[in-house]
Amino acid sequence: MFKNSRCFQLWIVLSVLLLSACDKPSVGDTVYVIEGVSISSDYMLMAVGDTENLQALIKPSDIVITTDFIKRNNLEGRIYWKSDNEKIATVSPDGVVHAVGPGICNVSVVCGMYRATCRVEIRHFELAQLYGAWKAGTDSLFIDFDGTARLGNVRYAFQFDGMRLNLMDDMGVKAKLILVSVNDSIVKYHDKLKESDRVLSLHRIAYCLDMSELLCNNKLVASKNDSLVMAVDMGLSDHTLWAMANLGSSSPELPGSLYAWAECDPRNKFSLESYKWYDQTTCDLTKYMECSTPGAYCLDASDDAAQSVLGSSWHVPSYNEMKVLFEECGLVWARLNGVDGALFLNKKSGLGGPKLFLPVKDTYADNNSKKNGVNAFVTGAYWTSSFSSVNPFNADYFSLSLKNCLHGAMGTAYRYSGICIRPVWNGGN
Repeated sequence: MFKNSRCFQLWIVLSVLLLSACDKPSVGDTVYVIEGVSISSDYMLMAVGDTENLQALIKPSDIVITTDFIKRNNLEGRIYWKSDNEKIATVSPDGVVHAVGPGICNVSVVCGMYRATCRVEIRHFELAQLYGAWKAGTDSLFIDFDGTARLGNVRYAFQFDGMRLNLMDDMGVKAKLILVSVNDSIVKYHDKLKESDRVLSLHRIAYCLDMSELLCNNKLVASKNDSLVMAVDMGLSDHTLWAMANLGSSSPELPGSLYAWAECDPRNKFSLESYKWYDQTTCDLTKYMECSTPGAYCLDASDDAAQSVLGSSWHVPSYNEMKVLFEECGLVWARLNGVDGALFLNKKSGLGGPKLFLPVKDTYADNNSKKNGVNAFVTGAYWTSSFSSVNPFNADYFSLSLKNCLHGAMGTAYRYSGICIRPVWNGGN
């Protein structure tokens, strides 16, 4: 085909030039040789909602890849940015990364046959997971509901974006926590925005509550036989005052008496057969058998244990009153005189405002508790005045569970169960 080796060598050189030109962006007479592509960072840590700029360069000429460069050189489709999971992060044609959701993905710039990749990690935690007391080295840290945090004996404002918790005073940021993981009992974090930094830990602890903190926002309220009962105004929208202690107790940390729902006499043993409103002959209930309005106040005054003991200005809290307490107050694990319980704090005023302590231990009893494994962790319960609109054998109550962390929720329990009562006062409404 070729008459001499010189022509053959020339053909080889031309062929190589033609093939290599396919990977060389050019404009006019300018040809950009591409021997690779680099990216400004191979790892980025971001919080949901963050945006960060990545910069890519063509090697060896170190030309910055921009949208303008791509358009000017007709390189659309040959040089581009991409994310391998846009539910985690997206990237613009100029390399602007937007954090969409928690997880890890790869953001790459592709230039012909070359690629450079940045590993992008997006973190997001809920502030609700952080409220309460933590052990921070030799100090304690309390994350409060009012937007402040107390580290040792010093109070700071804090900012939280789902990953970064910054404690600040008038001079700026005093402590920075970049969260790595969060669960009920431990928070892992580092204090610099680098993956390789040493990981530190916060361990959840009970807030040590002093009786004086409860007393400072309580007031004496008249009750039956002109005796006085301590009650606290939690600053709620329904203006309800809550008794400082459970029915049958003189101190906030003691469980007091246990009652079956709609019974006024406390007992130690509880069963369906001994329930006041159960007929063993018909195997049916004899009172409170239909509740058409979920959460309504259903108890007659004669069946309200709080009214029976304290007088007509007091009552077993309604479902809605308990719900308002739960929704408008923050709930943290606390300890009073060695007893674990739930500390309610008004979300607007936090630790500096009114406080309500409800003990957890010995506030619930039924025949199935051991069978169902309830004793595997500390549980607590408080009756409301309403019974279930779905199953009249059940009544509404507020449940508390404590295993490394305190959780509270509205639920239902068998009416014959033994459960504590925290009375409320409406004499001023």
